[in-house]
Amino acid sequence: MTSDANLVVNTLAIILFGGIFAGKWAERHGLPKMIPMIIFGMILAILDSSTLVDFTNESTQEIGLVITELALVIILYNEGMHLNLNQLKKYFKIIIILAVFGTIITVLLVSLILTTITQIALDREIVGLGLLLVAAIVAPTDPAATFSALKRSGLNVKKKFEVILGGESAFNDVMAILLVIILFLPQVADGNTSINLEIGVLFALFRQIFGGLLLAIVVAVSTLFLTTKVHTDTEYYYVSIVAVLQIFILAPIFEVSAALAALTAGVLIKNPDLINMKKDYNERSMIQFWGNLIFSIEILAFVTLGILFNTEDFRKYAALGILFSVVVIISRIISVYVATYPLQFMSSEKTPLSIKERFFVASAGFKGITTGVLALLAYIRLVPIDRRLAEVILYGSLNLILISAIIQGLFLPLITRKTGVMDVMKT
Repeated sequence: MTSDANLVVNTLAIILFGGIFAGKWAERHGLPKMIPMIIFGMILAILDSSTLVDFTNESTQEIGLVITELALVIILYNEGMHLNLNQLKKYFKIIIILAVFGTIITVLLVSLILTTITQIALDREIVGLGLLLVAAIVAPTDPAATFSALKRSGLNVKKKFEVILGGESAFNDVMAILLVIILFLPQVADGNTSINLEIGVLFALFRQIFGGLLLAIVVAVSTLFLTTKVHTDTEYYYVSIVAVLQIFILAPIFEVSAALAALTAGVLIKNPDLINMKKDYNERSMIQFWGNLIFSIEILAFVTLGILFNTEDFRKYAALGILFSVVVIISRIISVYVATYPLQFMSSEKTPLSIKERFFVASAGFKGITTGVLALLAYIRLVPIDRRLAEVILYGSLNLILISAIIQGLFLPLITRKTGVMDVMKT
């Protein structure tokens, strides 16, 4: 085994071993898992970073990219496995409006405001396409962090909001990943300063979307068929892992969206009646298995973010990071109100979402695992090309994840009580 490979293995072992303890400690003390995981990574970076992977080293960048891309596929497959379409039907219009239009508005608002801020804070302009990339990376929401914060306070929300937040997160993850991986990141890496929407680019986007849906159907059918041939939970786990690996391997070969394929395959396996098949696996056991796997990915993402921490760079970008976080949180609130405003004219319900309920949905937009993984992916890809932009992405995301968890964790229970979204029966 080469020295670089040894370094990667050692780094992964240290990250997983320490991250498990950090995450479990957080759970016992009622804290967001991401905070102690990131802090653990920071401590490793400060104490001795020489024994850890250097992601600016070209020989390790490919490994880092493969790990982050696989992580995104696993995250979206898991989100799809949690989407019950029977529950989504009633709120599908709200979910799609939030996920599509809300994400687009957030991206445009964040990039527009940051254009001015970065010129002041960095004494030089980061081109608009670069800021669009930054904005798309921070657009995804993490309902797991929201429900964890509420659980710590002994609160539960009405089922309506569990469905809306879960559905929005799944679909806006796909939106953000498509924007980052297909549209913005490749063009930024090629040195473009503005979006290129030539016929070839639009055709590639079309192929990525519809090809991803087709791949998802093929993978779901084959996976559901294989589950009829096995009989133990362990065998079911292996079959589901094969499904994810099929998507991860085949998507680049056919040049289709692995993100969309993963989410759709998860949805179809969760709701097999959509393709005239039956569910022949232990759903509760499967979801628990994938939950544990997601916990491992959270460790890798958040601890690695902390490992990339550099005290001198952190000080340099501290003010920008705080401003960045404020901009994203405010943009999230505005985007929810703007995107959902037309609902009152489109729905038979008088108030599909009241003003107070919209504020809760906006406040529940935690930043979590998808933002962390996308930030790592972009950082590793861009650090040899544009180190300044890579550092803005890294430290902006790092600050945002921490500040979002702290501020929203402190105020979300109060907001939940004041906005009338609590499920009184559960509490």
